[in-house]
Amino acid sequence: MKRRIVWWAIIGFFVGCVWVGYAFATAPDYEQRSAANSVVQALAYATCPIIAAAPRFYWIPLANAATYAFLGLILQFVRKK
Repeated sequence: MKRRIVWWAIIGFFVGCVWVGYAFATAPDYEQRSAANSVVQALAYATCPIIAAAPRFYWIPLANAATYAFLGLILQFVRKK
C-alpha cells in the first residue's frame, strides 16, 4: 500500500513538472481567448489542481505530489473496503 501511494506522489510530481515546463515554454496570450486555450486550461486544472491556488512555480510539483499522494491514500482506503 505504501508503495502505491509513493507511486501516486511520483506521478503527481512529474505531472506538475510537465505543467511548469509547459508554462515556461508557451507565453500566455491574455488578449485572445480561444477554444484551445480553454481546453488546455481545463486540462491543467483537472490534472494539477494546486495551480488554482497560484503558488510560485517551484512549489507546484511538490504541492501536486502531495495532492496526488493524498488522493492515492483515499483511493487505497476506498479500494480496501
